Amino acid sequence: MSMTFATIPEDGTPLRVIVVGAGGMGRAWLSTVEQSPLVELAGIVDLDLGAARAAA
Repeated sequence: MSMTFATIPEDGTPLRVIVVGAGGMGRAWLSTVEQSPLVELAGIVDLDLGAARAAA
């Protein structure tokens, strides 16, 4: 299996990410994203629309 990781753009623009899952781990990632000036939240997806909306 090959793994590829995104890097922060050299021009200073934040890396845009999507959080998949609005459960416990998803909320933990959201907290991490909120604290980093290098990352911008592009969206949240979850099978439970209510959970995704609540996490947003």
